[in-house]
Amino acid sequence: MAGKHLAGGKFTASHSTTLDATYYFCKWLERQEFVDKISLGVITAFVGSRKSALVALKVQEVPAGVKLTITEKTGAQVVFVYFSISLGSFMEQVKVFTHANKWQWRD
Repeated sequence: MAGKHLAGGKFTASHSTTLDATYYFCKWLERQEFVDKISLGVITAFVGSRKSALVALKVQEVPAGVKLTITEKTGAQVVFVYFSISLGSFMEQVKVFTHANKWQWRD
């Protein structure tokens, strides 16, 4: 479940521990030129586990960026991302990532 840490560079200092899926996704985000800042949120552990083993991503627009909720079998984590391209362009890039990694896209 959790245990990998991200800090420095584009990451804010409020939280640094990530779920496995969040770590993988945030490392991809960090390499993107259009991403200005990544703020890791609290991890919510599930009692037991979800039935689906697929990783799911939900995207919600917030002022100046997006709120991403990344859900895997054992828990969920919120990540706020701030970027310098249009929301539509950002969404296209993220959809390519989710499709390539066989993640579910949630509206």
